Amino acid sequence: MTTRREVENSKIRFVFELLELLSSSSSSSSDEDEYFKTPHKIRKIGNFIELVHECTDKEFKSHFRIARSTAYKIIDIYADSQFYPSDRTHGGSEPTSAELDILSFLWFAGNKVCLRDVSQRFGVCPVTSLRQHNRVMNYLINLAPNIMKFDEKEQVANEFFEIAGFPQVLGCIDCTSIKVRTPRHKIKSTYVNRHDIPSITLQGICDARKRFVDVFTGIPAKIHDSRVLKLSDINENLPGICEQGKFHILGDSAYSIREWLMIPFRDYGNLSDKQRKFNKRFCATRVKIENAFGLLKARF
Repeated sequence: MTTRREVENSKIRFVFELLELLSSSSSSSSDEDEYFKTPHKIRKIGNFIELVHECTDKEFKSHFRIARSTAYKIIDIYADSQFYPSDRTHGGSEPTSAELDILSFLWFAGNKVCLRDVSQRFGVCPVTSLRQHNRVMNYLINLAPNIMKFDEKEQVANEFFEIAGFPQVLGCIDCTSIKVRTPRHKIKSTYVNRHDIPSITLQGICDARKRFVDVFTGIPAKIHDSRVLKLSDINENLPGICEQGKFHILGDSAYSIREWLMIPFRDYGNLSDKQRKFNKRFCATRVKIENAFGLLKARF
């Protein structure tokens, strides 16, 4: 049976606990007020570009995935382009340098890091870093048609012929999956590939030196390769590029044979010796696109 004295002691303990709780909440609220009153400065690395300048060429390529000479050639072209903000009279903070824009983008593209990590490393805020990357991406998309194109067709055909004796080849075509997170408000099953991984399809055409001459991407990986070709921008131009059958592109059995697109014989166990020999030379030539995808994914 509880005595009156025990009841009074419990009431006193309750009052002390309540006072302690109120005092702690008031101190935390005052701390919060002080936090919001005092400007919160995010610490950043201020001299990372100087550290990059001290890197050897080998270290630079391992960090940014391209050679130093290539990176700074891109920087020089970007600085003179319409995509780099040249107007510095608007007030506010000074625009970031062209070097910072390109190196920040290359670091983000070549390393598995988030935008916050890149912005802190290069001494800018995340919003600035996002704007940098958007500018550089638009610049590269605009620059791509001047670099990636079907050029010197006879020379390219001769280079392909030297591989396995397959004549009049301008390029090899295929598709690969690029892993992504399922886009917002989209159904995951429409983006998963055969490995049940959400991804988009990258269609590429390369030359004999494993250089991409055309790319097309953004289509969900659930769509067949032949359908991706029909949706791509290059589809209507390939007959003219191949000069109505004088040259041709090599693809795997996922594509339909056309005047300008050749595929191997389907092997149902009844191929002749000539057909098997054809397939062997065909595959030895078409494997260049597989090699190109492998190099791309190994670098980025």
